[in-house]
Amino acid sequence: MRGVSAIIVFAPGRGSHANDLHNQICAPQALLVGGRIRQTQSGAGDMTGGANDSYFSPAFSRRLAEAFRDGGGKVDFHELPPYGGEGHWLVEPENGVKLAARSLDTVLKELRPPAARKP
Repeated sequence: MRGVSAIIVFAPGRGSHANDLHNQICAPQALLVGGRIRQTQSGAGDMTGGANDSYFSPAFSRRLAEAFRDGGGKVDFHELPPYGGEGHWLVEPENGVKLAARSLDTVLKELRPPAARKP
C-alpha cells in the first residue's frame, strides 16, 4: 500500500449482535484467527473503539489488535470515551466526532511518520 502511512479502523470486527443480543459475536475465533494472518502494510495502524460499544467491546477489540500484531502487523488500540447509549456509532454523528476529536488527534500525531531530512 504505497503512499499510505497509517490506517485507522473504528469499531473493528464483523458479525456482532448474534441473535440480536449485545456483545454476542458470530464466530469470534474466526475473527481472531483472521487477524493473525500476516499483513502487508507499510505503515502503522490503529483500532479505535468506544467504551460502551455493545457490538465489539473494548476487551474484544484489544484481542483483535493483539491477533493482528501476532500476525506481524503494526497496530495499537485506543478506547474512546462512552457516547450516548451505544458507542459503536460514536464516529457517525457530528457530536460523536467532536467527542472523539481530541483522542483522534493524539492517535494521528502518534502515527505520523518522522519528517524526512533534507540533504
